[in-house]
Amino acid sequence: MNKVLIHKIREKSPDYFVATDVEEEFENHPTLEEMKAMVGDGWLEHIKVIHEGEDCDALINEEGKLKGLLINPIATEKYRAWLAKNQLPLDDIIVGDCAICTNFNLE
Repeated sequence: MNKVLIHKIREKSPDYFVATDVEEEFENHPTLEEMKAMVGDGWLEHIKVIHEGEDCDALINEEGKLKGLLINPIATEKYRAWLAKNQLPLDDIIVGDCAICTNFNLE
């Protein structure tokens, strides 16, 4: 089974946000439409993250900042861990939902 962990971020009030994790399983690789549904309709952006000590592929909404999506602190931390491991500048944040491919790579 192919597993995808989705870090979802939701606003409860102007000063309070809730992050939840949802895990989905697929017989085969998820389709493009299934992946888009996980992070919100629109263009997908492929990033790398560190999840449970492993390099993993992840997808986010490429237009998330333009759409004013909420900062996702869990996904940002995992993304910055990958950047630091690869000695790249920690100059970005992740907004909106983030779908992490936990046991397979995107092709």
